[in-house]
This record gives sequence, structure tokens and C-alpha cells, in this order.
Amino acid sequence: MKKNVKKTLALSLTLAIASCFVSCGGKETVVSAPQHKTENYYTFTFDRFGKNVMPIGGYIGPLGGYAYGGNYVPSTVTDEQYATANECGLNFFAAMKQDYNTDPVETLLALDYAANNEMVLFIQDTALFSLGTEKRAPLAKEAFAERVSAYRDHLGFAGLVGRDEPFGFELNECGEVQQRFDEVFAEGSYGLYMNSHGVQAPQSWLAGGPNGIMEDFWTEEEKTQMWTVEQFTRKYLEALDGAKFFSYDVYPFVNGNVRGGYLENLQLVRDLTIEFGLPFWAFVQSGGYYDNDDGWDIPTEGGLTWNVNTSLAYGAKGIQYFPYNHPPEFTASDSGIPSLIGRYGEKTDRWYYAYNANMQIKAIDHVLMNAAHMGIMAYGDSPCALEPTLTKYREVVSLSGDDSLVGCFDYNGKTALYVVNNSIEKDKAKVTLGFDNAYAFEVTQAAKTYNVSGKNLTLTLSAGQGALVLLK
Repeated sequence: MKKNVKKTLALSLTLAIASCFVSCGGKETVVSAPQHKTENYYTFTFDRFGKNVMPIGGYIGPLGGYAYGGNYVPSTVTDEQYATANECGLNFFAAMKQDYNTDPVETLLALDYAANNEMVLFIQDTALFSLGTEKRAPLAKEAFAERVSAYRDHLGFAGLVGRDEPFGFELNECGEVQQRFDEVFAEGSYGLYMNSHGVQAPQSWLAGGPNGIMEDFWTEEEKTQMWTVEQFTRKYLEALDGAKFFSYDVYPFVNGNVRGGYLENLQLVRDLTIEFGLPFWAFVQSGGYYDNDDGWDIPTEGGLTWNVNTSLAYGAKGIQYFPYNHPPEFTASDSGIPSLIGRYGEKTDRWYYAYNANMQIKAIDHVLMNAAHMGIMAYGDSPCALEPTLTKYREVVSLSGDDSLVGCFDYNGKTALYVVNNSIEKDKAKVTLGFDNAYAFEVTQAAKTYNVSGKNLTLTLSAGQGALVLLK
């Protein structure tokens, strides 16, 4: 059920629609947009692709063959499958099922296919450390460096996989691995892949204890208390000092509803990562039936598109899809129900949704990767609660029309806006921005760019769609 967003913005007059994408007034005297102070921003990119390319990734890449339901599922570690991932717009994978420690041949094969298809991989190598069920401290610096020399210079290598969703009592151990990684990979765009919690995490996962392993690290209060998401996120960021980026997951579509707290968690992550000087990567829900639980919904095209574009509007500098390949442990659902790619390598409908979203990202990432996030404007209702942080922004004096939210950015001293249809269902939504003067705009929507001008700008957006507006 929708919740009202405060309608704090005055209505502006909407001009006639000039096309199915954008419209603006015609006879005003157009002036150049002001040059503002350039704001600081934080980013991480892979050297191979350059500073203008946003990381777009998948969690669980192609995997080796396995038995399922009395049959054998062939390996999807093929050049064709990596080409399919890159065709979708992905440039990295995390949480590979391959482990260099147990299967170096398949791991190196995956790196080769990634390199051949303009991708990079965060790989596992459990000989270096273990943050799983069995804890093992990282190797000494010299031994660690010697071990990774076998693959660190591979064109397809992005870094190592650390820990997904650590419990509160594991943060100190994660920090030790981060420190060792930073010592060995002091140069280059290598990353240690860790992923944090969000509002969907059970309360006990956010606790500081109790766990006997950590009793010398945590205070007595921390052993017993249940942290809030904000407390956990702050402690996570403190423990992983030196990390190149912050990754977290909140999947919004569950039990026929949009998860309350999804947008508020985005705001929290935006605020804390700016405080700690890090870019953040957000996850997008690729399917349903997660963990063999039918309470997880399969996103519609409008839903998945909204999941991507709200993340971008809040300043995400990386997008990840969970999962990309159907996890073999998700046994209860038909092939591809949870994922972009089914068990046998087939594309699901959500692969095509992600393709369209990723083509938009590729058309605008040169701006978003080099822009500072300044806040959020919003108008109308929202699928879940949010509190806008701005009522006006620089030249923008009003927002009106259908339900919307607008990410406000500084781009080299100029104003950039990411306007999102804040509905997962409504097609052809009309959103109007009102300005303090008539300006020229560069608008990029559905991966196509248009130039228009006027004192008001009306966008026509499909469900969940976003459009980047640059003032010129």
C-alpha cells in the first residue's frame, strides 16, 4: 500500500507534450546555467575500463556442472555465457562459485573468459584466509603476496571475495583481512569484495555477540545489545577501514509488497558513505523464491527498473544483480525464477529488463561517476516511505505531476538531476520540473539523448524509469 510523501513543493504549469519523451516551453530567452562550486565526490572504478565506467555486476557468475533432481546440469563456465553477461551490460562478477584453492583450472578458465568478454572477476582463494564457518586468519604479507602472484596480473582479475553479510561479531576478523589485502594490493584498482546488511537482515545478525571467538574484542554491552541498521553499518565501515567501496543489499519485493524501509535505507547508506568518503554499490532483486521461500516476489519490469533507478537517484556508483545465475542451492523453484540466467544458461525475462536498465546506465555513467550527490526531492506518493532532503535545488524551484523522486547532483559545478517515476506500475507518468529561468537541457532517457530548452521541463516516464537532465 502506498504511503504519502510530504507534498512540500508548489505546483508549476505544465506545457504541452512535444514528444513521448520530453517537452519544454518555447519562446523564453534561454540563459546559460550558473557555474557553481564543484563539490567533492567518491568513486571506485576498474583501471581496465576507465574512470567514467560504472561497475555493473552480478552476484554468482557462471558455475561448474552439478547434479540436480537426478540429472546433471552442465557447466555454464563458457565463453558464450560470459559474452551473454557482457551483452547484458555487466562488467564484473562477485561471489564466484569457483575457488582457486580447490579448482585452480576452472578459476583460471573463468578469468580467461572474463578477459575475453570485457569483464573482471572477484575470485575466491580460501588458501589465503577463511571468513566462513571455519575461521582462519590471513596469511602473512609475504606468503599472501606470493600466493596471489599466480593470478593478480590476469586481465580478468578484479580482486578477492571476502565475506558476504558478516555478523556483528565477525567484523574484527573482516577488518584483519581488509588490512592484509591493502598491504598486498597497495596499487591498482583491486578490491576486496565485502557485502553488508540492510533493513531486511534479522535483528540477531546485527548484534555484537554473544560469540566466544570475539569476547576479547567486544565490550560487555556490545555482546548483548541488538544494534540498529545504522549502528551496524557504522561499525562495519569503521572495521573495514581502507575498503574501496561499500556494498550492501536490501531486496524490496516480498510478500506482494514493497519492503518498508527500502528507500530510507538508501538514504542512510548515502549519508554514511559520504561521511566515510566511500562510493556505494547497491543490489537489485533479480527474481523471487529466494532461499526456497515463495514469499520472495519476482519483480515486474517496472519493479526491477525502479529498483535500479532509485539506487542511481540516491547516488549509487555501482549496481549489482542478485543473483545473476540460478544458485544451485535454490532447489525449490523452476529454472531462472530467482535469477537473470537459468540453470541451463537461458535468459529470463529479467535479463532483458536488466539489459534495458544497463543500457541507460552506460549512456549516463560518465556523468554519475563524476558527480557529487547533493540530496533528494520528491513529489506525490511512494511505494515505500521516504523523507525528501530538499524542497528546492539550485535552479530547480518546483516539482509536480505524477509520483516522482529526483536525485540532485553537482557535475563539475553544473546541476545534474536524475528524475525517476516513483511508481512500479504507472506507465506514461508526467513529471514536471520548474526552474528559476529558461535553460537548455540535455536529457538522456531510455539510453537516448535529446536537447531541449525552457523554464519548465516535462518528462514522460514508464514505470520506474529514470531520466538524466543536465543543465547547460
